Amino acid sequence: MVKPSQNSNETFLDYFFKLLGAEETAKLLEALRKPPSKYFLRINTLLAKPHEVVASLRRRGVEAKLFDPKIPEAIYVEVVEESLDEEEASRLKEVVVDRYTAEAVMVGANVYAPGVKRAKGVLRGDLVAIRMEGGFLVGLGEASMSGLEALTKRRGLAVKVLKTRFKAPSLRDSEEYLQGLIYPQSLPSMIAVRALDPKPGEKLIDLTAAPGGKLTHAFQLMEGVGEVVAIDRSPRKVAELKAHLERMKMHNVKVMQRDSRYLDLELPHSHFDAVIVDPPCSAIGVRPKLHISLNLKQVSSLAEYQKQFLKVASKLVKPGGRILYSTCTLTIEENERVVSFAVEACGLRVKEHGYIFGQPGLGVVPGAIHLQRFYPHIHDTPGFFIAVLERLG
Repeated sequence: MVKPSQNSNETFLDYFFKLLGAEETAKLLEALRKPPSKYFLRINTLLAKPHEVVASLRRRGVEAKLFDPKIPEAIYVEVVEESLDEEEASRLKEVVVDRYTAEAVMVGANVYAPGVKRAKGVLRGDLVAIRMEGGFLVGLGEASMSGLEALTKRRGLAVKVLKTRFKAPSLRDSEEYLQGLIYPQSLPSMIAVRALDPKPGEKLIDLTAAPGGKLTHAFQLMEGVGEVVAIDRSPRKVAELKAHLERMKMHNVKVMQRDSRYLDLELPHSHFDAVIVDPPCSAIGVRPKLHISLNLKQVSSLAEYQKQFLKVASKLVKPGGRILYSTCTLTIEENERVVSFAVEACGLRVKEHGYIFGQPGLGVVPGAIHLQRFYPHIHDTPGFFIAVLERLG
C-alpha cells in the first residue's frame, strides 16, 4: 500500500521551506492530506433563517451548528475521522480511481464512471474497495454498475460509497438543498464576500462566477436588489451556474458566457460598485490532497493570467468601488505579487475591512496587514487568500 505522505514533490517542499520553514511546512503537508474538521454550509437567507435550517437539519440527524454572529448565514457540521479496515478491504474486488475522484471519496462523495481507471471483474452489487492509483485505500462501497460498464459507458453512478476515511454529511439530495436553502461553501469563501460588503441597490459583476458560491452569497447580501452580472467562459459551467440560481430562486441575475479578459471592450467602464475576481489558480489550498506538488512554471503563467482579470476589473469598477480578489492557493506569486501589480499598474489600493479571521498577507505590498491568508494547519480551513481593493479617483 502506498501512503499519501510519499506523494509530495521536491519543488513544493523547497518552496514552502523558504516561505514557512521546515516545521510549518511539515504541519501544512499533514493538514492538506485531510479535510477541515468542519464542513461549512451557507444559508440562503432570502428563503430561510439560519436557526430554522439548523433545526430542520437536526431533525434529520445532521448536527448542524451556527458559526459566528459576524457571519450569521454560516453553519457547519463536524467532520468525523474514521478508520478503514485494510484486511477487510484486501478480500474485496477493487475499483481503482483517479486522484481527484479519490480525494472526493475521502469525504464521502460517490464514484462516477468518468473517475474509474480500473475495475477488473467487478459486477453490479459487489462490495468493493476503492483505491487511488498506487494502492491507497480511500473507501468501501457497493458497485452500481459492472466494471465493464463503467469503463465503456463513462457516465453514471459507478460505486455508491458506504464508508470513507472521513464522515461528512451528504446533503445534495436533502430537502434543504433541493429547495435552495443551503449552499456548500468554505468559510474563507464566505469571509471573502463579507469583506467585499455588497449592498442592496449596488451594481456588481463576478468575472469568474461559476459554480456560483460567491455570486449567490453576494446576491443574498444585496437582498436581491440591484444589478448583478455573472460571467464565465465555459458553457458547461454557465449551465451549472444557472442551475444553482434556479435552485436558490435567484432570478434577477444576468448570466453571460464570455471571456472576462476582454469584457472592457464590451461593457461600460466605471459602471460597477463591486467586482468579484476569483480566477483559476494552482489550488494548493484545496483539501484533502492525496498528491501534493508544485510547478513553478505553471504558477508563473497563472499569475500572469490572473493579472489580466484584475486589469479588466479596474476598468469596470467605479472610482471608490471595490474589487474582491481571492484564490485557493498559498503562493506569493499568485497572491501578494498579483495584488502588488494591481496597486502599481491598475490604479488600485488595498482596502481595510472588518472581517479579519485569518493572518495578514506577506509584506511585499503596501497594506499587506489588510490582506488575509488562511493556512490549513493554523486555521483548520482550506488554504485561501483574500484581498479587497479600492479604485482610486
